[in-house]
Amino acid sequence: MAARRSGLGWRFHTLWAATASANLADGVVLVALPLIALRFTNEPALVAGVRVAGTLPWLVFGLFAGVILDRLDRRKLMVGVTSLRGLALGAAAVVVTFFGTDIVILYATALAVGTASTLYDTGTQTLVPGLVTQDDLMRANGRVMSTQVVLMEFVGSPLGGALVAVSTFAALGAPGLMYVIAGLLLLRISGQHRAQSTDGGKAPPRSVLADIKTGLVELVREPTLRRLAVYASVLNLTESAFMSVFVIYAVGRTAPLRLSEADYGLLLAGAAVGSVAGAILAARLIAALLPALVLSAAAVLLAGSFALPVATSSPVVIGVGIGLAGFAIAVANVLMVTVRQSVVATGILGRVTAGTRLLVFGTIPFGAAFGGLMVKLIGIERLFLTLAIAAVGLVAVTATIRIPALRQSGTTPPGHYRS
Repeated sequence: MAARRSGLGWRFHTLWAATASANLADGVVLVALPLIALRFTNEPALVAGVRVAGTLPWLVFGLFAGVILDRLDRRKLMVGVTSLRGLALGAAAVVVTFFGTDIVILYATALAVGTASTLYDTGTQTLVPGLVTQDDLMRANGRVMSTQVVLMEFVGSPLGGALVAVSTFAALGAPGLMYVIAGLLLLRISGQHRAQSTDGGKAPPRSVLADIKTGLVELVREPTLRRLAVYASVLNLTESAFMSVFVIYAVGRTAPLRLSEADYGLLLAGAAVGSVAGAILAARLIAALLPALVLSAAAVLLAGSFALPVATSSPVVIGVGIGLAGFAIAVANVLMVTVRQSVVATGILGRVTAGTRLLVFGTIPFGAAFGGLMVKLIGIERLFLTLAIAAVGLVAVTATIRIPALRQSGTTPPGHYRS
């Protein structure tokens, strides 16, 4: 009855529960693997290598993941890869605990989990349109995104630290079990979820590279998708540049803000709180406001959060600014995902989604490197102002974006899956 009243249906709620279990495991793994690495080595580069191994698959394998999702049954594929994540962590738990090993095992585990995540996370965005109606896409995306933030940042991260304190076996085995539970939940979703090709399957098989090209061409060719990708990439790049050096500005007795490590964590929690609230309220706000206004507001509020540390030394004011920026960006993210799900044919949605995520996520390491370099060249406060100007400049991009109507009557899902 609750599922019927919500309009999202039991199949979406099953996906939601599975993704929640996987997101909780993601949060635990993100914290646990580097902490376990510290038991093998104190070398910073080797410890950081665990994070590199976990994120590298997005750059190397991300586009191939989109092709696979467009060729195979997406639900079955997600069941398989998330179960493999569980098995990889279970095997690592046994090996590290009972046989002892070096950090290479952690690298291999992070690489396996990261590779599976490119398929699972992209698959979630491609599966949602086939489970809910067009009218419910924004609400469904908002629930998935808000749950992701809560479980990864508020629950998973501290749980990961606590599990490492208990034992290495618990820190690796618990998230492994969560991944397996996610796979078992996905088995309950009925129907076939293989994307239909636009040619009805009559054309000869295409090469993987040709399929990748098709997705990238669609991303570049479609003006709305292209501009949204540019918009999201610049947002991520500027935010990454800011966060990579903000800790220097905020933490320590000689820092301008003079915060302790604990206070710094509370300050950043404002962004997470804002993100959760924004994702939950996104559907209502997008329905009430013009899409261009939503995107512009996110850029302006993010710019404000960059400039606030220069204008004030009040942690409360800065925290509120970061929280408002997190709120607005979450709303904009829900809008952008929903637009992509609505305008892209289901047969190439996996490839277009993978291409977008590769472009957007790929700016994060470049932004961090840019922030560190520019601090040495122009100083930290001038960097903050430069980033603020860049973010405000995105209003010129949002002014040219034409968002198609996202709501339509009827109950037919926009994704054309074979049932």
